Amino acid sequence: MFRQSSRQSLKASFVAVGLLTAADRARMFELMQSAYDEVTEQQFLTDLAHKDIVIVLRDQALTIQGFSTLVSLRVQLDGKTLRGIFSGDTVIAEPFWGQRALGKAFLR
Repeated sequence: MFRQSSRQSLKASFVAVGLLTAADRARMFELMQSAYDEVTEQQFLTDLAHKDIVIVLRDQALTIQGFSTLVSLRVQLDGKTLRGIFSGDTVIAEPFWGQRALGKAFLR
């Protein structure tokens, strides 16, 4: 059974890792710490530096309440270039569990 999500809807946006502000990174790390044991800030920032894009989920006050890091991959197979997306760290603040903003963003 899913928890009832917050009545406040999240809005997804795609942000290049290099355009994240220090405040964005700090909030994202705060969310990571709330969801994962023993994650260090250095581990988080190192992993983030290897990603291309972040799907950022913000509430109506524009506070980050979730995110998913993405890296674009290209491989050659039988003379064709194939493209893939790898999703790394993904966290959504518990009051917002069950919302569909992240899933819809992935489909875009």
